Amino acid sequence: MFAQIARGVARNTSIMFLQQAVTWGSTFVLMLIMPRYLGPVEFGWLFLAISITQIFRVIVEYGGNYLVAKNVARSPERSAQILVDALGFRTALGVVSIVLIVAFTFLAGYSATLRLIIFIYAIGLLWQGAITALYATYQGREMMQYTSIGAIAERVFNSIAVITAILLGANVVVLAVLFVIGGFMQFIALAGFRKRIVPSFPRIDWAETSAQIRDGLPYFLFAVFSMVYYRIDSVMLSKMSPAADVGWYGGAFRFFETMQFFPVIFSTAIYPVLSRLWTDETHAHTRAIQKSVEFMIMIGIPIAIGLVGFSRDIIQLFYGLSQFGPAVPVLQVLSAGLLVVCIDIVLGTTLLSSDRQKQQSIVALCAIPAKLGLNFVLINYSQARYGNGALGAAVSTVLVEAGIMVCFLFLVPRGVFNEFPYRPIGKALVAGTLMGGVILLGRLLGFQWVGAAVLSLAVYGVVLVLARALEPPEIEFFRSFFTMKNLKRARSILGLARSNSA
Repeated sequence: MFAQIARGVARNTSIMFLQQAVTWGSTFVLMLIMPRYLGPVEFGWLFLAISITQIFRVIVEYGGNYLVAKNVARSPERSAQILVDALGFRTALGVVSIVLIVAFTFLAGYSATLRLIIFIYAIGLLWQGAITALYATYQGREMMQYTSIGAIAERVFNSIAVITAILLGANVVVLAVLFVIGGFMQFIALAGFRKRIVPSFPRIDWAETSAQIRDGLPYFLFAVFSMVYYRIDSVMLSKMSPAADVGWYGGAFRFFETMQFFPVIFSTAIYPVLSRLWTDETHAHTRAIQKSVEFMIMIGIPIAIGLVGFSRDIIQLFYGLSQFGPAVPVLQVLSAGLLVVCIDIVLGTTLLSSDRQKQQSIVALCAIPAKLGLNFVLINYSQARYGNGALGAAVSTVLVEAGIMVCFLFLVPRGVFNEFPYRPIGKALVAGTLMGGVILLGRLLGFQWVGAAVLSLAVYGVVLVLARALEPPEIEFFRSFFTMKNLKRARSILGLARSNSA
């Protein structure tokens, strides 16, 4: 049973790794060019617009992909009806969200240019609900190749269009328009393949729609509370610190978010599996959770250590130290908490798949006042002490994520950690310590940082292998990412994505 689960998760994870490789290329190219072109103030405007739109986006998504994906995973024969009912009420929610965003920008007293940028991003909410519903249906059917095509189509368009616009001297408003069009490209790609899962659309069942709205309320509340505490930093910084601080925080935070790729990909792939196992196979459900947490810790340790050790080099490469130098300590603080975030993502997925979304919503709600209070104290302190309010926001983020992890550990189903394999985690910590030592030694000897990064990761991997931290089934799990079947599937996805973006 577990071997079959592992093969399915590995298949979808490998597909999404391909997506991540392509989107990373797009993101890194944009990060190399756009912040230098716009500067910290205008780049901060874009980051603030994204943050505000993301907060209101949870209204349109209404519970995100969680409920839809869970329902489809447990009742795949009802995919068409579930999808249609999910789409039924989201257009109206998009209009409501746009009105609320416009009202907020006037109440906040933002400049005309900033209000226009935020409004442009808000327009994308009109099709964001459909994207979420389609994505969740593919996810529930464990057909992640189609969601990957959509993401690749968006990122490829964004890279080509935005870089071309920058070379032609476009302003920040034009760039915002292009990013929103990129989101529409993702919708077109997802809709183009919907016949693979939904041959025809039935009529909307308003009774089922009402039930979906009712059942989706805990997921909606969790998404609202999570988005508020996760995105409130940029809003508070915009009112409590100079505009450049928002840009410094945005630059560090975007990279911090990007490096969460593995837990996000893995959790997306395993969520429908855990949802199905929760009602069918309790033992397999417990074992899958244990292995998921173990994988996240083993992957999170080298990512966190590497980012802390090479933060200065990363900021220099992508943003330039002349304008974004204060973002270095911000990225270091956020990176130090990345391991906690990796664990939180997996534990959160566990709670949602185990029908504990109400308890999870309460945790997210409690995180909001904690984040507001910590931000108020730490942003003011770091601004007065270091001239960098973004540093206080970063510390606040790490502290709140640590508190959430403690709460999640108390909420997971009983027995999950009774037989948890703690010994491999200890071996991973030893390997991480040696990895950190290699990074420090490379600094002392003046090694080029990319070479030092590769060497330190190699040391981490070799120590894990020599210490036998991974069992044979786990090694097979990682090997299965790169089977010929998965590689052929990945190649076909690239071909389909190119045809869609064209």
